[in-house]
Amino acid sequence: MDLSFLGDTLWKQILMHTPVNILTISQDGIIQYANGDIFGTDCSDLSGKSLLDFFVGEDRRKIENNIRKVLEDGKVRRFTVTGPNELEIDMGLSLIKTDTPCIVCEFHESPEEIGKDASRQKGGVPSLLGFKTFEEMFQTIAEQSLLGIRVIREGRVVYANRAYADIIGRTLDETYSLKEDELWELIHPDDREPIRQRREEYDRAGQTQTSNIFRIVRPDGEVRWVEGNVTFHELEGESSMLRTVVDVTDKVLAEQALREERDRMRMYLDLARVIFVALDREGSIVFINKKGTELFGYHRDDEIIGRSWFDFTPEDAREEVVHNFRRMIDGEIEFIEGLER
Repeated sequence: MDLSFLGDTLWKQILMHTPVNILTISQDGIIQYANGDIFGTDCSDLSGKSLLDFFVGEDRRKIENNIRKVLEDGKVRRFTVTGPNELEIDMGLSLIKTDTPCIVCEFHESPEEIGKDASRQKGGVPSLLGFKTFEEMFQTIAEQSLLGIRVIREGRVVYANRAYADIIGRTLDETYSLKEDELWELIHPDDREPIRQRREEYDRAGQTQTSNIFRIVRPDGEVRWVEGNVTFHELEGESSMLRTVVDVTDKVLAEQALREERDRMRMYLDLARVIFVALDREGSIVFINKKGTELFGYHRDDEIIGRSWFDFTPEDAREEVVHNFRRMIDGEIEFIEGLER
């Protein structure tokens, strides 16, 4: 589809303000371009650095292996690694075949980052990397992406990639034919009003980027969870809206199952007539059951969680308790019975 009427400026803006980190890297992992800061490093300082240097151990090896596989067969790779901020990162790699082949890496650092002010993404004007126009560059990257991308201008869809069409369960032709009110109907009826209200709140605050995790309904009735982001652009007095979506159904359902299992475990532990306490490596309380909460004279566990367990240890035994706790953390001992009194 010829989208040259939109102008190179719009595609450049979209590439620079897409609420997902987009990097181009060489075949040996050297960053050539980044559309924003990553892991606390200013985008202007990223060029020439190795993406691999931000990761260690198994995560570094996983990225190396996937780069190698992308170069071998040209297939898009999607996988999860742990970043330097100890948060899970969904990362995608795809091969871009230009005069000098490169790899596009896309990810966002965490769900908390998505939806923040778009000023976080302050990438400079990107190099064309062998492409003739930013339109060509954007579309090549977008068509390789597993991120669903849609652009609306003057109330109609002017661009959508195949990933977006696949996520909403339609063909590309069907997607381009959707009107603005039909796009709202993609959203699950129970989620429409909360999304509308949040967008109005962002409008009042003067923010140009919003984020939601919500449900969509496909034509066959299947319900999918997506993480969606909207960024608004003004170009020559006309408003353009960039929508990106990622299918997070498996992740949402897994989190729901984990919460249900945790709630079930809590119910069993609260029925117990003994104390159950879980501590982190610093000795802070991360879980305490109902019996323990009552024993210490509190009504709610959130009055205790986060405090040091040693604050509840008799003063004349505290030094011994701390010493043995450190030995357990260091692996010197596995179990102590009758440690406290």
